[in-house]
Amino acid sequence: MKAVQSHYKSIESVRNEFEDALEGLVVERMSSKNNQPAMEIARDVLMAGGKRYRPILGLLAYEAMGGKDRSEVMSLALSAELIHTATLVHDDIVDESELRRGRQAVHARWGNDVTVLLGDFLYIKS
Repeated sequence: MKAVQSHYKSIESVRNEFEDALEGLVVERMSSKNNQPAMEIARDVLMAGGKRYRPILGLLAYEAMGGKDRSEVMSLALSAELIHTATLVHDDIVDESELRRGRQAVHARWGNDVTVLLGDFLYIKS
């Protein structure tokens, strides 16, 4: 049982490190005037939470292969999350979903045109 708890704590620490990196990315990108309008909308979607399976699995796979410094592959983990979020934003239009991660879906608030552009923006930034 201790081994399971130890692994759970390890996964939680990876998730926390990823969340910090994601928040840092959002803050950094928001400081650029070129990104600011899109990043204000993207921030709401990206920071709304989520399971973060893709980046966590990527970071854990890196460690399993002997990697020591997660920062070496953090940009790849961030890219995975941006791409995943872009697909969710676009998918919500197709599915006509009103909620995403417990909040109003982007298209429900901003319309389909802005939402498609936001998804494309996230793809480009990934």
